Amino acid sequence: MKNLIIYIVATSLALSITLQEAYNEAVSGNGYDKYVILEPNQIYDGGLYMFEGDTYINCQGSTINLNGGAGISIFADDYYNATLDIEYCSVYNGETYGINYTGSSSGNVSNCNFISNDIGLVLMDYSEVNLKNSNFMDNHTYGLGIISEEPVLHATYSNFWDNQEGDCAENCPG
Repeated sequence: MKNLIIYIVATSLALSITLQEAYNEAVSGNGYDKYVILEPNQIYDGGLYMFEGDTYINCQGSTINLNGGAGISIFADDYYNATLDIEYCSVYNGETYGINYTGSSSGNVSNCNFISNDIGLVLMDYSEVNLKNSNFMDNHTYGLGIISEEPVLHATYSNFWDNQEGDCAENCPG
């Protein structure tokens, strides 16, 4: 029995896929430079950094385990446009954030869960995000953090509970 358990754990570790690998293998589609469709009920490991292009991620109910790392980050500026539309994901265990929009990046976050991150969703600089039907629970600092006074957030039908220092914070830290 003990050998069977060790075999199952070793096999599941060997078959794990990172979010970065899924992103790298994605092709363009439906107007996006990267059209990422994850397998349902799968766990994807690690974060992702995007600095240009339009990205769509549909987790189809799968989970992104950030393994205590930074999270999913998207950055845009005057020279390189970047958007991220993400839906049906559970994002957890991020050391600093679950998802971070910075620079002039933009996107849509819908039907997602943010669990046990430092801050679930972070907006910085001149980012603009539409947030819909998402849950923020048991994050170590805030569920949602707007850092600086410039980001724009349009939020509807989202829930916050048991976030240790508060559910939402604007112009944080500060």
